[in-house]
Amino acid sequence: MAEYKGLFDQFFKPIRNYIYYRCGDPDMAEDIAQDVFLKLWEMRSRIDRRTVKAYLYTIALHMTINQIKRRQLHFRFVKTKGEDKEFDTPEKLAEMDQYHLRLQEVINS
Repeated sequence: MAEYKGLFDQFFKPIRNYIYYRCGDPDMAEDIAQDVFLKLWEMRSRIDRRTVKAYLYTIALHMTINQIKRRQLHFRFVKTKGEDKEFDTPEKLAEMDQYHLRLQEVINS
């Protein structure tokens, strides 16, 4: 545990700065840096102390790329869905179904 804290104290700021350099978003950099150290904790039994720095930067790079891709995908989805339109919620879909059923009843009568 003390060794992990030492690694965190030594590498957190440089890793966060590296991620910030890559993505340009300080909040995103902070979140990803925390996730990097969570991943380090989860993999602690399999990591060689001599290569931990390279491992941290590799994790940071991959997590940053994945997060940027997720954001791009989200923006493309919003763009195709229409920025002004609401997202369909289950409640909205149920209302629309009821509306169409009522409309069909009125048309049929």
